[in-house]
Amino acid sequence: RIKILESMARALYREWFVHFRYPGHKSVPLVPSPLGDIPMGWEVRKLGDVAVVNRAQINARNAPDELHYIDISSVSPGQIETIATFAFVDAPGRARRIVQHGDVLWSCVRPNRRSHAQVMHPEQDTIASTGFAVLTSTKVPFPFLYFATTTNEFVAFLTNNATGAAVTGFSSNSAGATAQGVRKSTVSLGGGFGTIEAGRNYTPIFNVSCALDAFRCSNINVGKSIYSVIATTRDSGQIQYTLPTMGGLSVSGSFASNVTDETGKPDVGADAYGLSAVYSAGPLSLRAGWAQRKEKGADERTEVIVGGTYMVTKELNVLVTYGNHQLDGSNGAQKAARTGYQIGAQFMISPNTEITGQFGNREDETTSGSVKTKFMGYGLGVVQTLSKRTRLYALWGSDEAKKTGSATVERNQLGVGINHSF
Repeated sequence: RIKILESMARALYREWFVHFRYPGHKSVPLVPSPLGDIPMGWEVRKLGDVAVVNRAQINARNAPDELHYIDISSVSPGQIETIATFAFVDAPGRARRIVQHGDVLWSCVRPNRRSHAQVMHPEQDTIASTGFAVLTSTKVPFPFLYFATTTNEFVAFLTNNATGAAVTGFSSNSAGATAQGVRKSTVSLGGGFGTIEAGRNYTPIFNVSCALDAFRCSNINVGKSIYSVIATTRDSGQIQYTLPTMGGLSVSGSFASNVTDETGKPDVGADAYGLSAVYSAGPLSLRAGWAQRKEKGADERTEVIVGGTYMVTKELNVLVTYGNHQLDGSNGAQKAARTGYQIGAQFMISPNTEITGQFGNREDETTSGSVKTKFMGYGLGVVQTLSKRTRLYALWGSDEAKKTGSATVERNQLGVGINHSF
């Protein structure tokens, strides 16, 4: 019965605030706005203008003797399933976010799982995990805030922009997107028109390959057939523009002139172009990336990656990728090519522990086709989340390459460490 009522309320929200078919709408003209035409008298506002993120939290000095704790694992789409009671001294270290009636909880981990809910009439001293972004309405009714931040478009925005070395997520401090967090130096300008970034930045196709890699851009490159092999990682002096997410679709484009190659050596007169598109709908996310690097009077390199992810269950995510890398000479003749696929899976065996697996094949060949290399690789890993910013990981990769006229080369790589985001 509750689900039926919420479905009716969500339908009413879309009718009034998305399609603008509210009572009396025919007498109100539409006027231009950064997001398209809206009824006269309405305003376009950012989330931060109408709500506060993570309004308050407890510490050892103001903590109650006993608290009621909402953990990430206890929240499913639109519902808080269980609330545990602890003495403060026995409570999990993540029990910190203070919640109140009407607050919206959004899990910062894997937004495509839609682990969100609205807090209704909580008991005193109800506390949520720091793994949530807690949204408190300040300028709009809290039901409006809940429906506005749980639409397919909002989920798609979080999913399309979610990143992270260990567990894909977004920053609860900004309730927006974060970058990979390594070797990126840009200035940016954002608004209703989208986002413009300039500087040393990741290429759009790299962001696609990273999102489709079960190991999420880790430095364990042995065993990978697409990530770190097909796509150019980043360009210096790059300008990148990302359109606002609309209807679950996000598009980015980039350009850089006189770029450097991956070793830092300048590519003489080389211009680099890039495009990417991401479409998210429910548990499905589709991604595509394209890049081209042209040297005046010399070689031309073209890269393509397409793939998708699908949340089979709340715990299991499946990833599939295809990639092609082609190098052409100044006369247009193909000099070398790489083509491969990669299949991976990520499984949350507990709210803080993820295991990953990946398998892939790739074939590399020269112009004449006389030299071919057949590559096969696979990997396994486990990631343990200790806090919002700290994770332990153990990753292992293995591959073999069979080259025409040469002996098979086998490699193994193991990485164990700790990852902390400042």
